Amino acid sequence: MFNVILTTIAEYSAYDIALRIFFGAVIGLCLGMTGVGGGVLIIPVLRGVFAMSPVMAVGTASLCAALMKINAGIMHVRNGNVDWKNSALILIGAAPVLLVISLGIVQLSDNPETAEMVNQGVEYLIVGVIAFSLMAMIKKTFGNSSNIKANDTTEGFFNMKTLVSGAATGCIMGATGVGGGVLLLPLLSVTIGLDMKRSVGSSTVIALVLSSVGAIAYSGGGQSDIVTAFLLVVGSFIGVPMAGFLMKAMSDKRLQQISLGLISISAVVMLRAMFVQ
Repeated sequence: MFNVILTTIAEYSAYDIALRIFFGAVIGLCLGMTGVGGGVLIIPVLRGVFAMSPVMAVGTASLCAALMKINAGIMHVRNGNVDWKNSALILIGAAPVLLVISLGIVQLSDNPETAEMVNQGVEYLIVGVIAFSLMAMIKKTFGNSSNIKANDTTEGFFNMKTLVSGAATGCIMGATGVGGGVLLLPLLSVTIGLDMKRSVGSSTVIALVLSSVGAIAYSGGGQSDIVTAFLLVVGSFIGVPMAGFLMKAMSDKRLQQISLGLISISAVVMLRAMFVQ
């Protein structure tokens, strides 16, 4: 597989390679600092810059997100930024649902009679998820956060609210590839009430697992550009280490503002990709 990737890369121009590595570095920087940068930034880039179909963009973004989050996830684990209990609960609810939805999308996109409908539906879902996340982050950033409390750790392990939220996240992430920063970050920080650094770290680790499941399903169905994903990941190894250094010097409020800005930009880029084709 690696030899095939290298052979294909040799057919790319220096500009095409540099462009993919550049965007990978930017996405890696955003991902490491805020947890935003998986589907929410990769998919608009793949649609707007590389003109991929929505389903192919979801599959490629899932593969990118899984590979990128390995480095970022290790960084957050080492820094103690992961809430393991809530992360496990979300994964229990999300992973099975995500797998079923991903396999269904791949099967429908392979059928000429349903492919166009599925691609259009996936694109509208992506925009809707980004818009929802934008509203949640606005509320978190500018609203009264004094009423937000973390889940009581004295409760039983199986907190039903967290399990159901995980299942909903798995459903949406399986269909859209969006979830690391756009769904999981508001879920952990707004609904569950974790502080921003633990929300970022936990969302990164959760999305690593979920993106891996989605990547296997989409790649197995031929719905991912492996070479583009590889070059974006190479670029991310430039951005993620920079993020670890910058994050230590930033307050929760500043990280919230940056996350809000990134989600806003991704919404604009995705809308442009939809209507300027």
